[in-house]
Amino acid sequence: IQSNFSPVTKIIMNKKSDVELRLTKDTLQVISLKPLPLFGSSAQLIDFISVSNLSKASSGTKDNEIIVKLENGLGITFISKSSSQLIQQLNGLMERYKLTRPQTKSHKPFNPSDVPGTLLNMALLNLTSTNHSLRVAAYNLLTASCQTFSFNLKSVLLTGSDIALARNCMHFVIRISSELSMAEPGLTLEFISEALGGLDDKNIFKLNILRYMKPWLYNLNQYSDNDTKTNEKLRDTFRSLIAATVRESRDNMPMLLSSIWKPISTLDRLFDIVMDCLFQFAVPSNTLDTKKINCVEDIVITLATTKTQLISGKIVNLLIKLIHEPSSTTIDRLENHDSWLKIEICLRLLMSLTFENNVSLNEFIPELLHIIVMCFGSGD
Repeated sequence: IQSNFSPVTKIIMNKKSDVELRLTKDTLQVISLKPLPLFGSSAQLIDFISVSNLSKASSGTKDNEIIVKLENGLGITFISKSSSQLIQQLNGLMERYKLTRPQTKSHKPFNPSDVPGTLLNMALLNLTSTNHSLRVAAYNLLTASCQTFSFNLKSVLLTGSDIALARNCMHFVIRISSELSMAEPGLTLEFISEALGGLDDKNIFKLNILRYMKPWLYNLNQYSDNDTKTNEKLRDTFRSLIAATVRESRDNMPMLLSSIWKPISTLDRLFDIVMDCLFQFAVPSNTLDTKKINCVEDIVITLATTKTQLISGKIVNLLIKLIHEPSSTTIDRLENHDSWLKIEICLRLLMSLTFENNVSLNEFIPELLHIIVMCFGSGD
């Protein structure tokens, strides 16, 4: 049990009842305080609502009113003196669930344009297998795919049955992937999407996927001036890369930063989109998620090593905008501002960038002094 709230008034169909709310890692438990008659005796009713069925918690129109929306579209109304704390914890519970739940491919529609990227990923990934027969089959799949789709490779690939493929042929996989990325840049979004799908599984070859996916990331610059539909696919790709980084950060963070975010730090024309996706992911609505913030901080530092002024300028401008945003109520201290959590995250990112002057001090002295004055003495 993470927290208890009692007494709380539950309202359904204009009927009120006193309940206790318990929040655990996986459920919201609604426990009736008044025993209900059951077979000549009495019993306490406990309603278990899985966190997967929760959609959103928000304030109602009345004082201390909380509206909990469910995934099926229905809602439950509660009234509690600790309404703001309850809303914050419920939304935090949902955020943590979304971050840790297993990602499945069942929701992704399969299009004909996905076929080349799927086959190439199957071939390149299985070429790193320890099973010789599987490596040979993967090589022949790679050869057949290149011939069928007329990929213009420099290397010559010939089908064979008794090929002496070494157990460690990662250098071959990376070379072929690099040639394909240069010869067929139009496959980039589909190829990266399929590669990230391999990271979703409990795959012992995750590091190999990162290594052969790396050359394709440099192609993303070509989508900077595309139509709205392609632009949204590009944003989805960056969101998937961020989510994969957070999910795999515990064991593979150095490799993730060097294989994914170091190449992305060279994509000048896409930096606005990259930073927007990072801020949308990092800035919460109600509660801080330490794991997400730590990962975003590592990503931002990696990006800033290449594009210092661009990254620091983006954060400085956002921070000043947040500080001067009107709050819904009159406040006497900045930490009571509606956007304080967002301000706190931006301050942390700026502070991390100061270590090697990745904050571009010479360019932003007036803005930084303004931020220091406005935030001085704030926080806990």
